[in-house]
Amino acid sequence: MGILAVQSNQYDKAVKRFQDLVKVNPKNVNGQFYLGVTLARTGAKEEAKAAFLTAKSLSADPALAASVDEEIAKLK
Repeated sequence: MGILAVQSNQYDKAVKRFQDLVKVNPKNVNGQFYLGVTLARTGAKEEAKAAFLTAKSLSADPALAASVDEEIAKLK
């Protein structure tokens, strides 16, 4: 549901969906990453950065780490 909200530019709804997801499953890497993306789109930069860093800490995937670094750079 969160991805569908992102695709239709409903970022406030997407934030809520991803917040619900990571509340239930805090180790969901994609949930944390997309929570960061949607928070960034709504202007919540500090919260977005925290979600991105959480996603990065949960995965050893270098591609994800690069994506997180790129998204955090956009926040500045």
